[in-house]
Amino acid sequence: METNEQIKSALRKTVEDELEQFLVQVSKLAEGELEKLEEQAVKTSQAIGRGLLEGVLNSRLRKPRPQARRVGKCGHKQRLVGERPKELVTLLGKVTVVRPYDQCLPTADPEGGTGCTHGEAPADAL
Repeated sequence: METNEQIKSALRKTVEDELEQFLVQVSKLAEGELEKLEEQAVKTSQAIGRGLLEGVLNSRLRKPRPQARRVGKCGHKQRLVGERPKELVTLLGKVTVVRPYDQCLPTADPEGGTGCTHGEAPADAL
C-alpha cells in the first residue's frame, strides 16, 4: 500500500515532468507568439491535471484491498484475479485507472458446463 509521502512524491514527479516539457516547448517559441504560448499553457495544465487525477484515483482504488473472496452481483462467490485498466473521459481528457477485478469461482453446472464465468470490477460502481 502506498503511503502519503509516496503518493506526494509520484504526483510531484508528474508535475515536474510536465513543467519540464512545457519549458522546452516555450523555449522554441519566438517572442510575441502569445497564442501558441497560451495553447501550450492549456495543454500543459490539462496534462498536469490528468496526471494528478490518475495518481489520486489509482492510489485510492488500491488503498482498501479487496477481500480475497466476495459475492458478485450474480450471487456467486468470486475471487480476485488481478487488476485491470479502465479509461475514463474527464473534463481534462482521458485518464486510465487500474482497479481490482474479480471473477466467479468455477462451479458445477447441472447441464454439464463450467457454470458462471461472470467477472466484475467492484470499483466501477464508485
